[in-house]
Amino acid sequence: MIGIKIYDQMDQALPNAGLMQLLDAETGKTQWVDTGNAYVRKMYEEQFLVQQSIV
Repeated sequence: MIGIKIYDQMDQALPNAGLMQLLDAETGKTQWVDTGNAYVRKMYEEQFLVQQSIV
């Protein structure tokens, strides 16, 4: 058996779409995120890659 990871590339990076209200499906809480901010997008992508290396 060979294990492979499958994910949508759109999950890896936030779009540059300005302010977005995101919902945490586990807690039901919402948070505004400035996806127009390059630093926010970079941190999101880095966290995504960290999570992919853990799984």
